[in-house]
Amino acid sequence: MITTSRFLLRLCQNLKPYEGNETPSEMIYAPTAPSAKNVEITGTAKVGKTIGGVYTFYDVNGDEEAETTGYWIDAESGDKIEDGHSLKLTSKHEGMKVKYVVVTESVEEPKKGEKVESASVKIAASGSS
Repeated sequence: MITTSRFLLRLCQNLKPYEGNETPSEMIYAPTAPSAKNVEITGTAKVGKTIGGVYTFYDVNGDEEAETTGYWIDAESGDKIEDGHSLKLTSKHEGMKVKYVVVTESVEEPKKGEKVESASVKIAASGSS
């Protein structure tokens, strides 16, 4: 009797048993939504400056990135501040804690990934150091 735990079926022209010497890049994965890793805020979090959101796009199936969405939220209320991958900081942001949020999208189904948030940063006044 063959147990499924002993064999991994590969999708090729024919299904073949796992031989134990394939690398992860040769393995076939079920269609999986993309994700964002290393979501961070870059730049100086001070009124008058612009901060940016960066991330690493990851798709286990190797699908290409499509139009990934980025936006900014108030870290305490969860309210959306602005859409985009950068945020020009004004006096209305002073003292606020903000997070960058990214929702990845790939060219193949399933296209939309889950939202991933950065750590928060507190926006300082323009004259502070």
